[in-house]
Amino acid sequence: MYADEVNALCRLAVEVADREPWEALAVWLDRFAGYMVTKRAVREALDGESEVFAACRESMFAAGGPLFTRAQEAGEVRRDMEFGDLLRMVSGIMATAFEDEAQRDRVLGIALDGVRRHRGA
Repeated sequence: MYADEVNALCRLAVEVADREPWEALAVWLDRFAGYMVTKRAVREALDGESEVFAACRESMFAAGGPLFTRAQEAGEVRRDMEFGDLLRMVSGIMATAFEDEAQRDRVLGIALDGVRRHRGA
């Protein structure tokens, strides 16, 4: 049940890997955020201690981690953060109640804007 969602995240990471580093990471995070909205259990997988949750967490890190690292190496993502920091931030935002999807997307966009290194800044 959770494995299907995590597997979809893993497949997406492969599908977007050839895009520009920030775009690839942003597309993957958008899908990850979508799961966080509807799947509390996936969110809990980041902290869970069961074998199932540990496997899900490992798969999420294996899929999204390289996209994050690639974006960092390309100078698109802050160097003072880790992939786990990013997942916790997105998970926390998605756990919040919003007035509507537009507000949720706007808040997530603001947060991701803080993650992205802006050239010339």
